Amino acid sequence: MEEKKTVLASGMENDIPMFKGFWIRGLATLIDYILMSFGTMIIFLIVVLFFGQILGVGGYIIGFLLAWLLVVAIGIGYKPVMESSSFQGTFGKYFLGMKIVNREGHRITLKDAIIRFVVFIVSSGTHVLFLGSIMIGFDEKKQGLHDMVADTYVVTKHHYGPVNLDGESIFEKLNKTYVSIGAAFFLIVGILLSNYGTSMTLESFEHLEKATNTEFDWIGADSSSNSDMSIKTHEWMRYEVFIEGNVTDEGEVADEDCEKARNFVLESPDKKNVFSLNCDEAGERTNEGFVKVGYFCDSSSCKDGTYTWDTDNNMVYIYDAGESIYHVIQFSYLINIGLTILSFSVGFLLTGTALFILIFFIKPKKEGETS
Repeated sequence: MEEKKTVLASGMENDIPMFKGFWIRGLATLIDYILMSFGTMIIFLIVVLFFGQILGVGGYIIGFLLAWLLVVAIGIGYKPVMESSSFQGTFGKYFLGMKIVNREGHRITLKDAIIRFVVFIVSSGTHVLFLGSIMIGFDEKKQGLHDMVADTYVVTKHHYGPVNLDGESIFEKLNKTYVSIGAAFFLIVGILLSNYGTSMTLESFEHLEKATNTEFDWIGADSSSNSDMSIKTHEWMRYEVFIEGNVTDEGEVADEDCEKARNFVLESPDKKNVFSLNCDEAGERTNEGFVKVGYFCDSSSCKDGTYTWDTDNNMVYIYDAGESIYHVIQFSYLINIGLTILSFSVGFLLTGTALFILIFFIKPKKEGETS
C-alpha cells in the first residue's frame, strides 16, 4: 500500500504522512476534553455564584440550571463551529498540527461540520457504534464513520491542495439495501427514545407537629426521587425538636428545659434511638414559646415505618430543616430534567441521522442503471 505524501504550498511533496491516524486524534480528543472540563467548572463557578449572591439561596438553583444549559449549548456548538472556522478543527487538533478538509482540500462548510458532529455523537453514544471511531486505525485514509458520512479528511496542517483519492466513497460502495435497513433501525430507535421521558415521584414529608408518648407511622422522613430510568436517590434530613420552655439571657436553653429532654427517646423500627439532645447551641424559640432541644435523623435517614416516642409526657413540636430539603428535592429534579433532555436529544440525533441517510444516500436508480 503506497503511503500518501503531503503536498506543500510550493507544490513539492515531502515525507510527512498526509492523513492523521487514531492515536494522534485520540490525544487531540483528550486535550479537548480537558479544556472543556476546565471550561465547564469555570462556567458553573461563575454563573452559580453570581446568581446565588444576587438572588439568595434560590439563585443557586437558577444559576445551576442556566450554567447547565450554557455548557450544553457550548458543547453542541464547539466542534461544528471550530471545524468550519479558519482553525479547521478543534483546539486539540489545532495544537497537534491537524486540520479537517474536504475532498478538494478546502475548509469544510458548517453544514458538513454539523453532519460530521451528529454522526460522531451517535456513533460515540452507542457502544456498538464505537467501532465508527476505532475504524480510523484500520482505514487507509484514516477515516472514522463520521468522516465517511461527511466526506471529510483529517490531514496534517502542512498539506495543501486536493486530497489524492482513488475509488468511490463508502456510501457509493455500500449495498443500498443494507443502508436502508440500517437507516430504518436508527429511525425506529430514535422515535422510541424521543418518546421516552422520565417521570419523578417525590415522596412528601409528613411533619409530626405535636406528640407525647405514642406510636406513629412515619412516612417520607427521607427524600427520594425515582425515575423510569432506574435512578433513585436518597438524602437524609435532620428534624428539629422543640418543647415548651425558656431561653436564658445568654441565649441558651434553660437548664431545667434541657434536663426534661435528656431522656427523650424516638425509637426507630429497628430499635435505634434517632433523637439527639443538643442544648449547647444558641437557643432558638418559636412564637408559641417552644425552644429547640435537639434533633432526630441527625446522622442517618429515617426510613418509613412505625416509630415510638418516649417524651416522659412532655409535649414536643417537630419540624424539618426548611430550605435544605427544598434544595435537595430541586437538585434531584434538575438531574432528572437533564436526563429527560438527554434522552430526547439522543432520540432526535438518531432520528435525524436516519432521515439524513434516507434522503441523501438512498436514491432510486436511474433508468438503465445497474447495481
